[in-house]
Amino acid sequence: MPNSSSDFSAKARAHEELYRAAQACSLVYSFQTEDTGPESELARLGTLVELSPQRMYDLVAELQRRDIAQRRGLWCAVLPQAIANRLAATALQNIPPALINTILVSDASERLRESFAHRLGYLHDSPEAQQIVTRWLTPAGFLGGLA
Repeated sequence: MPNSSSDFSAKARAHEELYRAAQACSLVYSFQTEDTGPESELARLGTLVELSPQRMYDLVAELQRRDIAQRRGLWCAVLPQAIANRLAATALQNIPPALINTILVSDASERLRESFAHRLGYLHDSPEAQQIVTRWLTPAGFLGGLA
């Protein structure tokens, strides 16, 4: 007979990984799922929650089976938006701002950066999102030179 406490803890770890993956994926409006290489969007999102690109691919597939993520062609998104926004707000609380900035802004592709900015537009009640946008709008910030 299997040890029920070890079964429970394995399920708890799997649930926690799925929750962390959902948080990371919700930080962007959409993400590419086909590429799992070291510079892929899945790799970047996985870095935020300490999960490998292959594990992220597996977990995104599970999110799709649970109808929390939808795929259209190469692209995937956490849906509905109300769930994605709540997960993204939690992710902003749980992931260090400097790591988010590196992975989704300074070292990110233009497409991923825009996808992150799109998500932030839905998070007007999140103090963490407000801080990110405020930093972006300072003269030395990411968007500071636009004015």
